[in-house]
Amino acid sequence: DDDEYMIYDQEGKLLLTLIPKDQHDSTSTIKSIEIHDPRFSTETGLNFNSKFVEINANNRINRVESTLKSATLFIDELNATIVIDKEELGLQEYSTQKVSLDQIPDLAKIKSFIIWFQ
Repeated sequence: DDDEYMIYDQEGKLLLTLIPKDQHDSTSTIKSIEIHDPRFSTETGLNFNSKFVEINANNRINRVESTLKSATLFIDELNATIVIDKEELGLQEYSTQKVSLDQIPDLAKIKSFIIWFQ
């Protein structure tokens, strides 16, 4: 399994999950940070509680990739990915149907928000 370092606030709420580039290496740099809390946001206001309408209006979505259970939005300018469950899209889970930006409802919620480092 990958090393994961979970950061919590004083009340025990999960804030961030850090993944190192080199597993099991205490001197490794960061590969990615998954954001779990809306207190962390981008300059455009993108945060974990953002809905698709806000994401699309304030960020350039470079591509959408579909999996069996979700759609992943790639925002190259932030080096970020956002995952939205197919259930939020009104699509059947475990379908192989491709998802386009036009199919995503304005009020679709984020399942996962990850910033990637190189």
